Amino acid sequence: MLDGSVNKSAGISIITFLLVVSGIIMSLSSCKHDFEEVSKLQDYMSVPPEKGYDVEIMYYDSGFLEFKLVGAEMTIVPREKQDPLVEVDSFNLYLYDREGRVYTKVKANSGTVDLPNGLMWAKGHVFVWSREGNKLNTDEIVWDLKEDRIYTYSDVRLETPEGVIYGKGFETDPSFTKYRITKMKGSLKVNLD
Repeated sequence: MLDGSVNKSAGISIITFLLVVSGIIMSLSSCKHDFEEVSKLQDYMSVPPEKGYDVEIMYYDSGFLEFKLVGAEMTIVPREKQDPLVEVDSFNLYLYDREGRVYTKVKANSGTVDLPNGLMWAKGHVFVWSREGNKLNTDEIVWDLKEDRIYTYSDVRLETPEGVIYGKGFETDPSFTKYRITKMKGSLKVNLD
């Protein structure tokens, strides 16, 4: 038997419930969803990036140390259907020869490693040194691991034992012994003997 009185909180709850159910029914009837795709997206989106601090990564090929990356902070960013990106803040990258000696060093404010595509980027106050005494300063470089070359289209300052060269655009091999600068200006010592 109903006495005509309504509990206000129960009435609001019932109205809210009916509104939510009708909203769900309308959205399901007006849109087609691939629930398998939605489930995959939810699984992917629920994986947070992983962070590490004071990190050191060593990469070996055929038992030889090829490079070592030392960073203040590293974030591994998951990507759908691909291996993750690795983002590093304030890092040093050391490239090694087969005898285990450093032949090139890269220092930058930040970097990104995309190993499946064979690319590494260094950005913000980028410095590159070679054991031959070459020093490069720029704001961004790309290391293409597949083509075995390091390049930039940005302004560069290259200091060599022979002098200082400025330019826009630079390309070298990882050993930093053979290089090419585009739009070059500066002065070099030339021995005409």
